[in-house]
Amino acid sequence: MADGRERRRFPRVSLELKVGYELAHWKEDDPAAVHHPVYVRTRDVSLGGVGLADVIHIDRHAFHQLLTGKRKVRLEIHLPGREEPLYCFARLVWGHEPEGDVVRRAGFAFIDVSPLFFHELSSFIEAHLSGKASHGERQGSGE
Repeated sequence: MADGRERRRFPRVSLELKVGYELAHWKEDDPAAVHHPVYVRTRDVSLGGVGLADVIHIDRHAFHQLLTGKRKVRLEIHLPGREEPLYCFARLVWGHEPEGDVVRRAGFAFIDVSPLFFHELSSFIEAHLSGKASHGERQGSGE
């Protein structure tokens, strides 16, 4: 029954955060080993994953490796007011086909997150949803 309500496991907030990503192999196990991140912007974030916009340097081959689970990404998420970024791996769960080497919209699910990652992101999202986030943290993407 479609009633228009959000049915996600975790609440999602629409906002822009600075996120670095790089492709990783499944055997890699250090999420903080980011060597050459490409920076993109978030469309939204939840405790389960992140929606990204204009993900560059993802051609059709890389996109299909991500979509079929042959590769994953390493993420570096910068939260306002936090000096160090949060690191994790994520898998592509949906995305628009690349236009050249740009994926306009893509959704990534976090995998194997650390307790620190979960706690910090949870606190940030809770503050944002309750209106306790600072003005700079509450600025959404406006899209």
